[in-house]
Amino acid sequence: MKQLRAWIYVRIDSTADVEDIVKSLEKELCVYAEKMGFVIVDSSQDFGSSLAMNRPGLHKTMKAAEGGKMGVLLVKRIDSIGRDTMKMLDFLQEMERLGFSLYTPREGGISLTQPRTFFLR
Repeated sequence: MKQLRAWIYVRIDSTADVEDIVKSLEKELCVYAEKMGFVIVDSSQDFGSSLAMNRPGLHKTMKAAEGGKMGVLLVKRIDSIGRDTMKMLDFLQEMERLGFSLYTPREGGISLTQPRTFFLR
């Protein structure tokens, strides 16, 4: 069985103690990836607000997805991607168009086409 290639994306609001926070989040997501049978191919990070979607780390993540470098995006929580509902819907539509899946340790797989989505939680 072929393992899905996973990309870790971490975004934190604070700029204080970022190294320790990023390492902790990445470690947690690596453990989750191993549990799910995913293989980590790379990661990216952003620091600051999640209201804007034009962040360098998220841009790097989307370029990797467009290039077929991953099949799964792992985030700690869905709001790591964004907190604006309409922008999140656009992101999820683009994600599905590109053929990759979004996973969080709490919700598991998140999809617009499945009845159980983050909007129902």
